[in-house]
Amino acid sequence: MGRFTPLADPQVDDAIELQLRRAVEAIREAHPATEAVFLLGGFGRAEGSAVVEEGGARALNDYDLLVISQDERGKRPLRDVSRTLAEAFRIDFVDIGLWSPAVLDRLSPTIFNYDLKHGAQVLFGRAELLDRVPCFTATQLPPWEGVQLLLNRMAGLLSGFALRGEPALVERVGPQYFRNQVVKVLVACGDALIVQEGAYRHRYAERREILRLWDRGGNLPPWLGREATARMDQAYGEKLAPGSAPWPDDVGLMVEILPTLERIFLHCLARYLRREVSSLASAADAYLDTHRLGWLGRAIAVLRPAAGVPQRHIVYASLPLILFSLPLLHAEDRVRLARKARGVLRGAAEGEQKNDGGWDALRRVGVQLWERHCHG
Repeated sequence: MGRFTPLADPQVDDAIELQLRRAVEAIREAHPATEAVFLLGGFGRAEGSAVVEEGGARALNDYDLLVISQDERGKRPLRDVSRTLAEAFRIDFVDIGLWSPAVLDRLSPTIFNYDLKHGAQVLFGRAELLDRVPCFTATQLPPWEGVQLLLNRMAGLLSGFALRGEPALVERVGPQYFRNQVVKVLVACGDALIVQEGAYRHRYAERREILRLWDRGGNLPPWLGREATARMDQAYGEKLAPGSAPWPDDVGLMVEILPTLERIFLHCLARYLRREVSSLASAADAYLDTHRLGWLGRAIAVLRPAAGVPQRHIVYASLPLILFSLPLLHAEDRVRLARKARGVLRGAAEGEQKNDGGWDALRRVGVQLWERHCHG
């Protein structure tokens, strides 16, 4: 195993380290008050995806960086740095967060904070700041974490393609980007199940082994099925060793895995809401009710389903409705789900005048609102 990837190849480590050094330099130039820069995600825990090509080694998945500074006013310049670096490194994203040191002591149990504590590397500055992060256990992660992970991955999948023409044809944003989103959805399916059982670990390899043990012991949900379990295992493998095994057509695989994603989402949402949800439509209603604020919102919910619900949760409630109304699916209630998604999104001010077109217009609005209210 290398410093940043599972590959024990100095060429890969050197290439990744060079890019990360460049990222730190750009961050410090844009934000001179930087006290520390932490590397999270796959590369932070030495499970990043990279390949060796004729021109040398390069990263395949995102860099996740966290800047610690007393001055939290530099978010806009860092967003510019993020875009510039992603283009230069030829990867989808370089995510750069900005936190005050005081935040570290008050962190609550989340997947992100768990990974920060257990799977981060210090690229620059005060390494002792990591000691201030509370040492959460996996059993402290709330059920919401699995639900939110699935919702975010649905948004990522929706951002990876567009539908064009009649009959609808899938137009990928980019072959590698779209594949990354499909892989992330499958990994999230496994991760969400693990979170619900209080068994989360910060490494892909450990989570993959947990699912394998559960599978051998008959401890996975009986409705999951052997093929879905094998697909999730394959996705973890793709994260750990990109291209090491044949990968099916991405569009066909997306359509194939959506029923599994739906079952796992409803299963995890029911655990979070502490109530049964039998369908995507009833799940959206239950989710909105849970996050509705005040008696007035409840009083007019019949007329406006998202009344009294914060924008972030309006968007989250719409994402499964949009995804599972995909015209490529043959679900009987596809049209009804799309209509319901439009009704929900009318509660988001920016969505008022934008979602009266076809499915792809609905998809585009959902992704834009997610980027604005839920991402970063």
